Amino acid sequence: MKLRLYDWCKSSHFFRHAKVEFAYGKFNLDLVDFVQHEMFLHGCYEPATLALFETLVRPGDRIVDVGANVGQYAIAAARLSGSGGRVVAVEPNPQIGSRLIDNVRMNNLEDRIAIVTSPMSDCAAMLAFGLPGPWALGTTRLKRPGETGGFVVLASTIADLITQLNLDRIDVLKIDVEGHDMKVIDGALTHSSVRPKHIVFEYLHESFDYGIEAHNIPGHFSKHGGIPVGPHSGARRR
Repeated sequence: MKLRLYDWCKSSHFFRHAKVEFAYGKFNLDLVDFVQHEMFLHGCYEPATLALFETLVRPGDRIVDVGANVGQYAIAAARLSGSGGRVVAVEPNPQIGSRLIDNVRMNNLEDRIAIVTSPMSDCAAMLAFGLPGPWALGTTRLKRPGETGGFVVLASTIADLITQLNLDRIDVLKIDVEGHDMKVIDGALTHSSVRPKHIVFEYLHESFDYGIEAHNIPGHFSKHGGIPVGPHSGARRR
């Protein structure tokens, strides 16, 4: 039934867009995109990861969401951290970034969510991205050899972000960037004296080459004073 509804939405122009309200706010969704379609059907995307995220964010926290998509985690973070919190939402894909901006505006959270369009990495460099199809906007990734189209943008690091936005700390760093997660983490841990208290990131070794095997991840964080925790492929600092 879900697949039939999804296929119907993909072929329909009249019912493609929807404005809905969930626990943390209002969203303008494109139902052709898989992530947004899942939000429409279930009220959220990745419920287990969102539940973990909710346990980490406290009032007054500073949260950085790398790979913010349409703003599910950023808007949740703004609600959970309250008026004293600060949220940075990083989304370089212009196709989905415009919808992120709309959703932040629709929830009147412009004063608490700063939107950054530069991708994060382990150093400042020009990165070339492929543009995904409209059914998978959240899968923006580095361009593969021989791939045409896409866009090129100057990447920054979490360390630079901290300096430019005058963040005194990062309480929660959430990352979901299609295999580039460890590069973002290295940019946060190697080049900055401000270490995230909590890191939630994606590790799908069957889909991406992270440059590190799963069994080596605990040691990678330990050398920076981190303590890996599970089962959500995350890491936490004390």
